[in-house]
Amino acid sequence: MSTKHIKYSWEELLQFEDTLNKLEYKGVKLGGLFANFLYPNFYFNEYSSNYKLLCIQYLKLFLRPIISIHKDPQYSEVDYIFNYTGNTSKLTGFFIPLLRYITKKNILFVSRNGHQFEDDLDTNFYSLSRLNLLELIKWRYEFKATFSKFEQLKEELKSKYNVDKKLFLHLKIILTLQTQHLFKFEKLLSQVKPKIVLTDHDRQMLNSALIIGAKIKGIRTYTFIHGSTDPEADFIPLLADYMLCWGDKQFKQFSKHGVDKSRLLIVGNPKFERPKLEAQPKFIASQNRLITLITNPIEINEKIMLADKFAEAVFELQKMDSTIEMAIKIHPSENEDDYSAVKHKFPQLTIFSSKNISNEELFSRYNLFVSHNSTMAFDALIHHKKVIIFNPEGISFPLGIGEELHKFAGCKLANTTAQLIESIKDEINTMDIKIMDINTESYINSYCKYWGQESAEKIFKIISQ
Repeated sequence: MSTKHIKYSWEELLQFEDTLNKLEYKGVKLGGLFANFLYPNFYFNEYSSNYKLLCIQYLKLFLRPIISIHKDPQYSEVDYIFNYTGNTSKLTGFFIPLLRYITKKNILFVSRNGHQFEDDLDTNFYSLSRLNLLELIKWRYEFKATFSKFEQLKEELKSKYNVDKKLFLHLKIILTLQTQHLFKFEKLLSQVKPKIVLTDHDRQMLNSALIIGAKIKGIRTYTFIHGSTDPEADFIPLLADYMLCWGDKQFKQFSKHGVDKSRLLIVGNPKFERPKLEAQPKFIASQNRLITLITNPIEINEKIMLADKFAEAVFELQKMDSTIEMAIKIHPSENEDDYSAVKHKFPQLTIFSSKNISNEELFSRYNLFVSHNSTMAFDALIHHKKVIIFNPEGISFPLGIGEELHKFAGCKLANTTAQLIESIKDEINTMDIKIMDINTESYINSYCKYWGQESAEKIFKIISQ
């Protein structure tokens, strides 16, 4: 028995989270604990669930601690906690430049199990473990009032947001899991006593529990912006004390949506470096035209359709020019198997993941990039690469940064396969022109004010005050 598909507008989700903020623990609102469940399932995609599987999942949350004998290791006091969602360069790249100013011994790295920072087993690393039986008893006592209040919200959630018993159970599972995470993080923070918690994204599941735990302890918190902020739905309400904005664009964007300007700090992007224009290899007319699609993790049917139409367009061009090659660089959260049908249809297509090619390698080998809504398209621009925005009919996910790159940075926009073919032809003919368009330069400067080590130095000065 499955719940019917449900989707909410952003305004409805903001109200939904505000309703869940009626749940409090030690004076701190807990609505943010649901953020990573609400927005991916009800805004970016349509929600559905299986009631029987939910019941089994709920039981496991109580049975696992009973058989667990795990004891957490002891950690020394440090000034900083660096919390990253996973050990990928897309995420850890924000933290690495800060190591020039902060020793690893003064940092506790926090992430998922098996995701040691840069795979360095000697770093101070913490990953959440299951509650043991004693912790389970303490957790149930600590959050008894919270769950009682949650039951009182049942009728309000039903009348305002069409929450049936299956969805209510799913919300209860999220609350159970996240308050267990919060219980463990509170225990960790009491032991480590950090001055600062820095996360890559405060609205991810584990990250939100850590940030809310730090808020309970009165510890200052900062969040990076690790991807496209268009649409803004996965970034606000802001849970951390401060958001580290790349430039004026994000500062204006989030202040317009009600975030206090004092919480928006323009620090640039420590992960980005701006290669000098003259350092770029001059395009050689005889070399292969290497064209890649940059994906973003949208609904699976839509991303497969986008990839299929891209490959179809490039395949038509390959019939006329054998030097053209094509590839797809998938988002770190995606799986290569998702694109197996497209790969089968177009055997000459290469599928790249972050595991087998870095962004720097990709930019050194490929000349032309096609994107829908990905900040990697911006990354391509600062590497002086040609970018085409592709938004075919049938893609419901907002164009986001793709629309900005078209309107303000001078990137071509293609809405059909035929238009994409013509746009690629035009860009191939001008690949040897290495003069940065004035609109592109203006947009880049607005989007990111500081770069690389200059940004890292600014961040360090702010968080160490």
